[in-house]
Amino acid sequence: MSEPDGRRRGSDRVVDRRGLLKLLALPVAATPLAALLVAGREDDDAVPNWLEYAASPRVRWVTEERYGAPPGVGDGRVYVGDPEGVVHALATADGSERWTVDTGLGREGSVLAAPTVAGDTVYVAARNGTLLALDPGGAERWGVETGGQVALAPVVSDDTVYVASGRTLLALDRSDGAERWRFDTGRDIALTGPPAVADGTVYVGSDETLSALSAADGTERWTRRSRGGLSSGPTVTGGTVYVGRGSDVHALSAADGTERWVTEDVSATERPAVADGRVYVTSLGGPLVALNAADGRVEWRFDAAEAMWTPPVVADGTVYVGAGDTDRVHAVDGADGSERWSFPAVGTPVVADGTVYVDAKTALFALRTD
Repeated sequence: MSEPDGRRRGSDRVVDRRGLLKLLALPVAATPLAALLVAGREDDDAVPNWLEYAASPRVRWVTEERYGAPPGVGDGRVYVGDPEGVVHALATADGSERWTVDTGLGREGSVLAAPTVAGDTVYVAARNGTLLALDPGGAERWGVETGGQVALAPVVSDDTVYVASGRTLLALDRSDGAERWRFDTGRDIALTGPPAVADGTVYVGSDETLSALSAADGTERWTRRSRGGLSSGPTVTGGTVYVGRGSDVHALSAADGTERWVTEDVSATERPAVADGRVYVTSLGGPLVALNAADGRVEWRFDAAEAMWTPPVVADGTVYVGAGDTDRVHAVDGADGSERWSFPAVGTPVVADGTVYVDAKTALFALRTD
């Protein structure tokens, strides 16, 4: 892997909108016409309007290219990989590129998942199974070969990094990448979603099984099977595991896997989000739905979009989702399901410090939440 060097190109990658908006007298601060035209060009069946980008008070900045994967955010930087195995670090303030690191893996090492930022280390998983730990300047601290394809973001908890590699879950030491234990699920973990860690237990789904493992040594505490198959990864909070199974959503005891409630005819094809006593679920064939976390009762449905491409993300009482049928990111009130705003760019939203980062079809956007 090469050290970050002469590939810094911040000023010519990120949009400065002042000249255009002064010319057009539009109510936003800064992005040149050429870059907005690039970001708003026709793409497949979606035709975003560059003028809507320019007129929107939400746009903080936008890059001139798309990276093709969700970003990770931490320590004043946005970290994102691309299809060529290159890792980019952008400033959260203005999107300028601070450094790039070419892993040397090429397309075999394309980065499909968001880098995970924990402490002063950035963990980057490549498709070919390579896991890298980088310092804030982009230098490699360690790297390991996991032995299988990796399409999910690493999960960091305490002093351990958990990575789903093919059908195997590996637990690695954060400091040097040394393997602590591994667990073979029998099926590809990426089909359901990343593991969840809570109270010394790791919960991982694969095909028809959900397993609870000891975080210390990987021993199996319990396993539950579902004939309908798991449709999402697990979310764990307050002693309850929430997971999609077939066309239903289930709440299970985190201690032993016994069922607490099931909500039928509500699908979750992405990991649920839990906040403020509600479980928020999305699916490719249905709207965003809010369930009561205590009993599974449907509290509201957001019917303005019905093909959710992304997992729900909750921040400060607002739920952010990307919808394929509208090609927009929607910000929805978590309490009643009313729409607060939307923006013509669809991608997995990442929310941090009052900003929503979206790697959309044509560019990476940084949007104001308020």
